[in-house]
Amino acid sequence: MKATLSASQLPGDGLAEEDMEHPGIALGKAGKYEALDHLDNFLASRPQKQDLLDRNILKADISGSLHAAAAELAKKRVEDALSKYIEKRPDPHELVEHNILKSDPTAELPISASILVAQDQLNKKRLEDNLQTKISRRPSAVELIQANILKPDNTTQQPSSLVP
Repeated sequence: MKATLSASQLPGDGLAEEDMEHPGIALGKAGKYEALDHLDNFLASRPQKQDLLDRNILKADISGSLHAAAAELAKKRVEDALSKYIEKRPDPHELVEHNILKSDPTAELPISASILVAQDQLNKKRLEDNLQTKISRRPSAVELIQANILKPDNTTQQPSSLVP
């Protein structure tokens, strides 16, 4: 069986009753001691200042105005670096010329991406058909040998044995 202590049985710790008061919290004397113990445990397990500085949770001990100036300087450096990269960025017309962009985004009537995809597919199919036509019209090895364009060698078959 657990024995519970009443408020009159708790040892005093030298704190006055009004020092133990917390506004808005109605605690008995035992509850006040538990709250203080909880607070002491919490503060004891709190990380050290150097640990917080190392993990960049706390900023270094510098004045507020100096810290603000350092942050502003860092921000300005990033802005300047980005501005330089943007200035060096090639013009959209150059990108179209180098086939990086399909159409000029600054054009008066830019072409929709879906139309560009369809156009690319159509061009690809047209090139495939054109290549297939040219391959089908290509003369055979026998015809080239008979026209004295291709010289027969020992590794190729003789024209009489080749069937056109």
